[in-house]
Amino acid sequence: MILANQFELEPKDVVYVGQGGLVRFNRLLNLLLPAINAAVTGAVLAK
Repeated sequence: MILANQFELEPKDVVYVGQGGLVRFNRLLNLLLPAINAAVTGAVLAK
C-alpha cells in the first residue's frame, strides 16, 4: 500500500482487484445454504 501512489497508470493498463472477505463469505454461504435447506426439509418431512 505504501508504494501504491508511486505507480502511474497508462492508457490500456489493466488493474486487478482482489476479492474482499465479505465476497468470499457470501460465496461460501451460497454453496452451503442449498444443502442445509435440503437437510432441514428432509428432517421436517421425516417427522
